[in-house]
Amino acid sequence: GGATLTFFPSAFGRLGRLPAIIMGALNGAHSDDNSGNVRLDLYKDGIRAFLRSPWVGYGWRGKAAATYPGDLKIIRIREHWHLHSDVLDFAVSGGLVGLLVYGLLIAAPIVGAVRSEHDSQRQARILGTSMLAVGLLSYGLFNAAFGFEYFTTLYAVMTAVLLGFCRDKPLFGRRA
Repeated sequence: GGATLTFFPSAFGRLGRLPAIIMGALNGAHSDDNSGNVRLDLYKDGIRAFLRSPWVGYGWRGKAAATYPGDLKIIRIREHWHLHSDVLDFAVSGGLVGLLVYGLLIAAPIVGAVRSEHDSQRQARILGTSMLAVGLLSYGLFNAAFGFEYFTTLYAVMTAVLLGFCRDKPLFGRRA
């Protein structure tokens, strides 16, 4: 697998070009990959918009207009209702306050697990919520997860399962 990808990258299509695309993006250059170019432009515009209003941002509805500032029409941002990054979505929408809220949303399940009762499943709750939070944070760095029903619902339900059902005693009532 890895050796074939190294010596015959063209055999893997877009995947084979991925290292060159990533290196070009890190250097700020566009490639022949349109999807990568759109994301690179979204990230650049999102960072610029955040730097123009770093404290409270532009509001959730204003983030697309904020990244489309008249003379800097790099991409057709109005075709995208998110910036392909939860971190940038929260930063542009809410500034540092938005980033604080995003951090609290990511950390809440872990805090709940750490503060939970000290039973035989506490370590499993901490590990499970940590994996859930790190997974959503990792995915959300380069994609939009919050706001998509599947990811948002999965995060909430898995948090409820880990904190509510993975315990020695029931939270409420008696077990049958």
